[in-house]
Amino acid sequence: NLTYCMLYEIIRNPGFKDDEKNFFVAPVCEGVFNTEDLIRSVAHGSTLSSADMKAALTAIVETMAEALATGKRVKLDGLGSFSLKLTTDADINDTDEKIGKKISIKTVKFLPAKELLQKMGKVTFQRTQNPRTVQWDELPQDQEERLVAFLRQNAFLRRTDAEHIWCCKRTTASRLLNSFCEKGIIRNAGTPRMPIYVLASNEAGQEA
Repeated sequence: NLTYCMLYEIIRNPGFKDDEKNFFVAPVCEGVFNTEDLIRSVAHGSTLSSADMKAALTAIVETMAEALATGKRVKLDGLGSFSLKLTTDADINDTDEKIGKKISIKTVKFLPAKELLQKMGKVTFQRTQNPRTVQWDELPQDQEERLVAFLRQNAFLRRTDAEHIWCCKRTTASRLLNSFCEKGIIRNAGTPRMPIYVLASNEAGQEA
């Protein structure tokens, strides 16, 4: 079996408030393995061309989306299973409740297969020597998803909360928050000196 070495750091749990102490270990991201990387790697190790791989991936995503949208759980041998998690625009207090609530898709849950975990071989772990300086190489949509997910569970977000959910420093958190304000995803419900961020009206409309 192959042996890998993964760097990790200790960060604060973003779901806890400032007066609560809860920490966890998190892997240091060494970059993003994206679609083009996957296509090149599989094409190199098989008889499929890059064009074949791209077409196959497109068809797989479309087929999976259709299956999930019709209430099926998608199970792929060796990879894992995908299923939908739903949410409503208001609390439900009884199983027989008849009051209309708008239901929407909250997220797609992924449960990895045992075979996928086994194929990673043996992993050793080493703590990074530069905590809080090695950042996750997240795509903008990843940052947005974590931001919106936090605000779905909390009434508002402060800059310090953003530092926790993105595992970044103050300047980076401020820059990202300003960027998402400009995009209309969040808005400052506080003051310029003491900002408090909430979901913008257009995002709230999508949630409803």
